[in-house]
Amino acid sequence: MIPRFVVIDELARAKFEKKWHIAFGYGSCFVSDDIEEAIKYLDERIYDYETTFIVEKIDDNGKEMVYKR
Repeated sequence: MIPRFVVIDELARAKFEKKWHIAFGYGSCFVSDDIEEAIKYLDERIYDYETTFIVEKIDDNGKEMVYKR
């Protein structure tokens, strides 16, 4: 599997999954196969530095946070 990099609000995902007991999904998230593009997207579009948005890497080994401001 080619690694994918997703810009996602980890707090919103946690709240959703806790409330509904189902996976949040990535349908409304920015997804890229380039980590630099994902980081640039987050830095240019999410202006609040107190944000809970992260860049998450998804590959054969699962998911992991790779960038957080």
